[in-house]
Amino acid sequence: AAKTKLREVLVQLKDMTDQRNALLASQTASGGAREAAVLAAHRLHVAACHAARTDIHYAPMACQQAGWSAGGWRDVLQRGAVGRHCGLRTIDDHCFSQLTPRDVRRLQRRTQRQAEVEEATQQQAEEVTEPH
Repeated sequence: AAKTKLREVLVQLKDMTDQRNALLASQTASGGAREAAVLAAHRLHVAACHAARTDIHYAPMACQQAGWSAGGWRDVLQRGAVGRHCGLRTIDDHCFSQLTPRDVRRLQRRTQRQAEVEEATQQQAEEVTEPH
């Protein structure tokens, strides 16, 4: 039992070490354009929840409940979402800072399509490997 527990702890330690090493090796500079976009979207979401006087999980809905027009918040939230989820490895901070609102929308749509294809492929693979 002690050996099993030790193996589990060693696996956890290796995972944490790998995560730390990946963070240290990352070329992402803290305080860059991507991080600023994520923080701006988060702060806007928090402000909208305060203005609406309720906790709302979905940021656009929070902004709507606060009575704010979409023109004032849509680009901020979209850039934050793209900053959090799209092109994390392939788009460096400088390139991200140069994206226009139109570029951000294109990137978001492209990565959504890629995710849908990957999900469909995964589902097909699972259906093939399931015993009948």
